[in-house]
Amino acid sequence: MRRDIFVPLCLAALLCALLAGCREERQSDHTDLDAKPVLYLYPEKETEVNVRLDYDGELTCTYPACGENGWTVTAAPDGTLRDKAGQTYNYLYWEGLSHGDYDFSRGFCVPGEDTAAFLEESLEKLGLTRREANEFIVYWLPRMEASAYNLISFQSEAYTDRAKLTITPEPDSLLRVFMAWRPLEEAVEIPEQDLPAFRRKGFAAVEWGGAELSALTPQEVKQAAASREAMTVAEEETTLELPFALQQIVTLSRYDGETVSSAHIYASAWPEKTALETAFGPIQGPAVTNWTAPENPWPIYTLRIGGTESDYVAAYCGGIWLDNRGSALQTAVDFPAIWNRLVREGETPEGLPLLPRLRILALRDSRWDPRFMTVSGPEAPLEDVPMALTVSGGTLSWKIINRSGQSLSHGNGGFAALEVLLDGAWYSVPRLDGPHWGVTLEGHSLSPGKDFSSGFSWAPYAGLPDGTYRLTFPLHIQAIGPEPLHGYAAASFQLKDGTPALPGSPGAKLK
Repeated sequence: MRRDIFVPLCLAALLCALLAGCREERQSDHTDLDAKPVLYLYPEKETEVNVRLDYDGELTCTYPACGENGWTVTAAPDGTLRDKAGQTYNYLYWEGLSHGDYDFSRGFCVPGEDTAAFLEESLEKLGLTRREANEFIVYWLPRMEASAYNLISFQSEAYTDRAKLTITPEPDSLLRVFMAWRPLEEAVEIPEQDLPAFRRKGFAAVEWGGAELSALTPQEVKQAAASREAMTVAEEETTLELPFALQQIVTLSRYDGETVSSAHIYASAWPEKTALETAFGPIQGPAVTNWTAPENPWPIYTLRIGGTESDYVAAYCGGIWLDNRGSALQTAVDFPAIWNRLVREGETPEGLPLLPRLRILALRDSRWDPRFMTVSGPEAPLEDVPMALTVSGGTLSWKIINRSGQSLSHGNGGFAALEVLLDGAWYSVPRLDGPHWGVTLEGHSLSPGKDFSSGFSWAPYAGLPDGTYRLTFPLHIQAIGPEPLHGYAAASFQLKDGTPALPGSPGAKLK
């Protein structure tokens, strides 16, 4: 899992020397590059100021040293800070490690040679003084101008929600500028980010910083470009009101490519419901078609709002909001900030799937995406328990016969499942997201020579594209020992225009 690094910048030669040990130790253990925030304090008159940092991560270095009660300094109107020992500083510094995510749904793609001019213009718009912007640029420019291109996005809640500042006395104006960026070998298109203006008044506190993230490969850039070229974007915007209500369980999940974190929020009262509505607000943006998830789509966030008979299910991936009601909108949702605001610590319960196996991700515009599907195991179906399929009026029925000479156990017919053949491998077909599909837990015994038959319900799998599919049914061998032996019966068929046809019966001998 990626670990993001936050560091406030110190440019004085002496301070750089003092901090060299922090950086060398960090770089020996982590591959991500530095991020550098610093905090300036400008009171209207000389004032004792206390600054506390509530950081969702691990602090690795601070200067001056941050105690249990934060920093306490005397600040002058020109920004000079003085501690109780009489030492002076230009700003407060800290460094840390975090697992947070950045929002690149909007931003800028800037040629490396144009980075200095871009930063000068952007930082002025954001409200940094010439001195502050100069210190920002002097640090970051050597790293950025050597890149062919830089993907840049100035962060808001994605950063501030996990690095919360409490300043006493409270400033009259607070500016926090945090730049996340990636070096690129080729240009990419990205919706341009609006840069809000900032007006200083009274006691002003100003922070700036940034984080360099890993570069995108040319293959990732080309895949993203191909996806954009194929995608169609509507001219008008659509607004979605999410169906939050009282007495609901809302589940947020995040998949970073390696693990899933999940958290449940019970909207038992108005404060919880209001917090959810405020965090998400209406989802707004143009509808898209022919969208394909980028080659490196992580992290992916999902939202499930519990319902009586059906849930509302949505996923946010690559700047696109998808839901089980058929919506696909290009929109900027600061899901990292929402996650940091509502989820203190996600859990990975035992048995939670490592992939977001959602139909809305696995099947887009009649095209399967195996990254969001589970590949079937290498074991072949049981030849000694053949499955026969019957198609009548678009209805699929099946029957298995136990010719193995051993007693088998199984559940009811509801445990039959669909798989699809993609590039020579079988993948489990995700059921429709939302409806509460249930299976009665029953135990049945299948003696040698006996058969078992059932109809197959298409309802959980409606809307499948044409292709080669197979029906599978799990079986257990009633053998003596601590672990029962498992297998399955299967038979394949073609699906054309929503109708199954041409069933077959592949298999392998029972072991």
